Amino acid sequence: MQKPHSQSQAGFTLIEILVVSGLSVMLMLTISAMFMTFLLGNTTTNIRKTLNTEGNYALSQIGFILRNAIAVNSGCTGVAEPQISINSVDGGTTVFAAQDVTDPDGTTTRIASNSANLTSRDVTLVDDPTFTCTQRGTAKYVTVSFQLQHSSTSGADAIVEDFSSEILLRN
Repeated sequence: MQKPHSQSQAGFTLIEILVVSGLSVMLMLTISAMFMTFLLGNTTTNIRKTLNTEGNYALSQIGFILRNAIAVNSGCTGVAEPQISINSVDGGTTVFAAQDVTDPDGTTTRIASNSANLTSRDVTLVDDPTFTCTQRGTAKYVTVSFQLQHSSTSGADAIVEDFSSEILLRN
């Protein structure tokens, strides 16, 4: 003999379980997409921060040395040059230019003087820097411009920052 089905049986129907499972999957997919977007945004922010730190450091060092230079060895003709040579306060000659540097991680192009690299291996120059020396009255100005790209980005995903500064020479 069969027992009649009781209306008070506890449990979930198959349809209820499928609906809850589907909603849970959609919620998890939304949360993981938001998390991935956060991670990518955070990575981009860190790369831009590194680029700005490196570029501003290079500009400040170039600016300090140029500002205190005794003389610019090239004429102040207003023509953009890929390098600049100056006579330093210590009597030596300093040249700022792009320099290819090979290390265990590969070859990168960095801004360098004849005594030091002004950027690390984390960033590379997009093009050669430009140095434009102009004279206005008795004052000489040097405009320094360059673009940096993070070494871990390339192609359409490349993150590039522009840097430029006009420096008044004291001597």
